[in-house]
Amino acid sequence: MKIRISEQFIGILVAALIIGVVATCIHFMNRSDNARRNTFKQRQERKEVQDSLMRSVAERDSLRAVWAKQKHERDSLRPIWEEQRREREKKRAQWEREKAIRDSIRYAQEHIEIILQPFDPNTADSTTLVHLGLRPWMAKSVGRYREKGGRFRKKEDFRNVYGMTDSLFSALEPYIQISPDTTLASTNNYIIKKDTILNLNTADTLELCYIRGIGSYTAKNIIRYRKRLGGFVSVEQLRELKPPIQNLDSIIPHFIADPTSINLLYINRLSVDAMVRHPYLSFSQAKAIRDRRHRKGAIRSEEELKALKSDHQLVFTEEDLARLRPYISYEK
Repeated sequence: MKIRISEQFIGILVAALIIGVVATCIHFMNRSDNARRNTFKQRQERKEVQDSLMRSVAERDSLRAVWAKQKHERDSLRPIWEEQRREREKKRAQWEREKAIRDSIRYAQEHIEIILQPFDPNTADSTTLVHLGLRPWMAKSVGRYREKGGRFRKKEDFRNVYGMTDSLFSALEPYIQISPDTTLASTNNYIIKKDTILNLNTADTLELCYIRGIGSYTAKNIIRYRKRLGGFVSVEQLRELKPPIQNLDSIIPHFIADPTSINLLYINRLSVDAMVRHPYLSFSQAKAIRDRRHRKGAIRSEEELKALKSDHQLVFTEEDLARLRPYISYEK
């Protein structure tokens, strides 16, 4: 009986031991599975973090590329901004100088006593003319006109003085007294002067009006166009005036054009606004010149100017270059 109980007890003990071993194995297997799952999960998390970091790096690199491109564009535009700034400063300085001159003239005029009195424009000196209300440069113009043989034959001739306004002439007209001696001299001088040849680049409005067929409006129009051109190189350029001069064929023989006194167009220095003031340069041509200067530096010859292109088309024609040739300077 005792032996049977022992065997039964041993069997129970063995079974319990087996169950314990199996449970232990199952427990360790579960722990191993959990460890593998945790390891896999950690790897996945690390991979997600790495992917996120890589995306951040890629985004940062793309942003850096965008910033670099923007910086390059700013650097390429900086010379243009600098040129525009210099142009503004030049204009501001020019404006300041002109303002100072205007202020000085205004001050001088405000302190000049206006004395309306009878006068002969053929004999009155500059001081008398200034006290009559003419500006100093107008009085000087009258003096130059008389020095070159010009005369005022009637009151209306005094209206042709450059800068003369209708209100000023109306105020002075009752005081103009032209003596017969100066009228006769005027008539004689006209007979002489009608065959005289004037230099288009130095004649003033009074001298221009001395040519038959040229009035004050036409004379002022010629002076304005001469300033835009920088001077005439040929009397045939008078045909370019708008509105055209009537009877121009009979007027042209009275003029010559001295090309040595023209103002050159320095295309390697001037801004676009300054270049387009010349009647022979368009905005697209001036812009092409400026862009070429920014890309490759100064233009050194007519061949380089001729090769300029805009939208794959040549900017200058042979006719354009022929007209511009006397005016263009390639100095830096």
